[in-house]
Amino acid sequence: MVLRLWIILISSMIVFHHQDSAKSSGDLYLYSSKSGQNPLGLDGEYLLKVSTDFERELSMGKQNLFKSVLRLVGYGRFWGDDGRERAFLVFPLKKKGDLQRNIKALDWPQALKLLRDVAYALHLLHTTFLVHCDLKPRNILIDDDGSGLICDLGSVRTKFESLKFAQGMTEAYHDNPAEASPSVDIYSYGATLFQILNDPDEINGSMVGKIKDKLEKR
Repeated sequence: MVLRLWIILISSMIVFHHQDSAKSSGDLYLYSSKSGQNPLGLDGEYLLKVSTDFERELSMGKQNLFKSVLRLVGYGRFWGDDGRERAFLVFPLKKKGDLQRNIKALDWPQALKLLRDVAYALHLLHTTFLVHCDLKPRNILIDDDGSGLICDLGSVRTKFESLKFAQGMTEAYHDNPAEASPSVDIYSYGATLFQILNDPDEINGSMVGKIKDKLEKR
């Protein structure tokens, strides 16, 4: 069940702690019920996202597609100190973080498990005529048991939907596709695999250029 939450003033939520969201499609905050105040009435720690594509990400999250996609716990709206209304999504906090953060520490069994989980998640997405469109190590979370979870569903498009005006797609993990198709995610999956095998640092610019550089050095 997805909870619908409502916050009156953002200033009352002193349990918010801003997280690194430079590479995310929205601002991220850590919400903890252990801080002494709990305006949302939730137990434990959660990640709150003020999404730049709230309606799309909410729609995807409500479908609760399958266990390999980060589960949406709730959503709501609040008025900030500036008087503007904003919407937020609530997700369970995965303390191990994302693949990008852990990529250098992975051993092969761990990497294979993550890649298998992600491949299966993409398969299920594609069978429902959906395409993630922004698969990358920062959008793959590691669950407590080491399983891989796809997140950031604000980028999801229906199959064959035009990507001409799509925002937020990360350059290194796609080849400027004209429309959403499974091949978009397959390219991103291959780029992620290449990064695990060859270059654990976050990739900026063209993945094709990175591969050419590797081949020329051999």
